[in-house]
Amino acid sequence: MLVNYLPIVFLLVVGVVIGISSQLVGHLFVRPHNPGVEKLSPYECGIKPEGSTFSRNAISYYIYGLLFILFDVEGLFFFLWAVIYKDMMWFAFIEITFFAFILFLGLIYAWLKGALDWTTEMW
Repeated sequence: MLVNYLPIVFLLVVGVVIGISSQLVGHLFVRPHNPGVEKLSPYECGIKPEGSTFSRNAISYYIYGLLFILFDVEGLFFFLWAVIYKDMMWFAFIEITFFAFILFLGLIYAWLKGALDWTTEMW
């Protein structure tokens, strides 16, 4: 039974080997190793930075991005459901109706909390 997982293990090993070897080749042969004052400064545009280089981003941008990813993955689930609908008929219909209802409740909750409004800071 474990023989069925052999292709997955092979791809995992190949991915790790390619990742480590590309980093190693880049570090040893490709990237220059000449740090200087200009290279270690926060900006290389010729203008000296004034004040702190740290800037805060509004959390609403991150929440908006997370909501996009969440609803995008749910869209994929709808596609997969459409593929198996003919085989499962009523069970699949009830399942996707329940899923869509929960998804709709999540959208309403996010809307009421202001997560879809870019102009206000939420929470």
